Amino acid sequence: MSPAATIPERQKMESHHGPATIVCSHLLLNSSRAPSSKVKTMVAHLAVFVFTIAPGEAALWESPHWALLGNVSGTGGYDSNLTLSHEGEGSGFATLEPEFVFERISSATKLEFSGKVVGTHFFDKDQDSQFEPSFSVEYEYPDWKDNLPRLTGSASWNRSTTGDASVGNRISAAYTHVNFGGRFFSTGKIGLSAEASYAGVDYQGNRFVTHQLGTISIGAGYEPNQLAEYSLNLVSSYGETAPSQLIAGRVKNWEEGLTLRVRGKLSPKVTGSIYAGAAAVKYTGSFSRSDGLPLGGGEIGWHLTPGGWIYGGLDFGADYSPDGQSLEIHRVSLRYQQTIFQAWRCEFRTSPGRTLYYRQTKLREDRIFSTGVAVIYEPSTRFLIRTGYEFTKQDSNVLFANFDRHLATTRVAYRF
Repeated sequence: MSPAATIPERQKMESHHGPATIVCSHLLLNSSRAPSSKVKTMVAHLAVFVFTIAPGEAALWESPHWALLGNVSGTGGYDSNLTLSHEGEGSGFATLEPEFVFERISSATKLEFSGKVVGTHFFDKDQDSQFEPSFSVEYEYPDWKDNLPRLTGSASWNRSTTGDASVGNRISAAYTHVNFGGRFFSTGKIGLSAEASYAGVDYQGNRFVTHQLGTISIGAGYEPNQLAEYSLNLVSSYGETAPSQLIAGRVKNWEEGLTLRVRGKLSPKVTGSIYAGAAAVKYTGSFSRSDGLPLGGGEIGWHLTPGGWIYGGLDFGADYSPDGQSLEIHRVSLRYQQTIFQAWRCEFRTSPGRTLYYRQTKLREDRIFSTGVAVIYEPSTRFLIRTGYEFTKQDSNVLFANFDRHLATTRVAYRF
């Protein structure tokens, strides 16, 4: 896996990848299996609830220091390749996602707990329905960004069942992410920050490898003003995979890297957070290899027109495939968002990428290209309808890894 410090950036970047990627991350994720009849009943009842609740500005429950909020969304669509494989089968699906957020208010401390469940029913009788829980917590103190020292932290857990292009099948896993850090010193122009993070993946059954990664990063930043920051960061990480049916022994990896990050409002029309750099990585155990690789992540936006934004993103780094191969990932993205009129806007996205698979030597190379378009209707911050289409094509030097995928979705979301 790439340094854990890159994982939050990768998640943020992926949340902007357009309708299909967002929907895919919600739909084809997680699950212990639930009877399809129960999921159908839940979908029907909650769908009625979404469209009959009266709009209002109040929380579901509120005290002087705490508030309970709620969100619910439903999605329907068709995925032509559920397994992301050479001859993968498709299915229509419907999903419902209720979420509750419990947060502290009127306080110098930001503390937020959230939990949600995603229920997905596939119309193909050969596909089991899914029941997908996730939990997270976020912490900031103080809640004002200009105060020092300032501490931030987050933790999340979710169980996910989704198509995996590296093995060409649907697999289930539990994902855990924890990070804690802060900005501890500043002269007004120059500051010092540090972060420690952990990421773990635990696959269901013993066929695939379980792996975990811990990372520490230290950065020195320069702030020409209160809106922008440029920083140089040293990143050090240690990772380990557990034995499985596919790999008899453990694999350990050490990674040392240096990145340059820019974030904030860099000009009147340019804003975001992006980093790039390089790392040296060493693998020992059931296979041995040393290599250098690029690091990169995040997204920068340019306010091109009064109603239009163009975004560029990076995702460079290392990872592990479920069958224990070390991965080197290179991916860039370009996204354009334009307001059509009033509450209507459209989005276009394209994202080429390449993934290299290694043990002792390179075993496989995948080139992937995806593009998507969406139309969004958002009359308020509380209600949204999004209809989108995405096409993905992967070409590989391994025959079974070549595939095409078409994903069409319509999503309705309501915030209490």
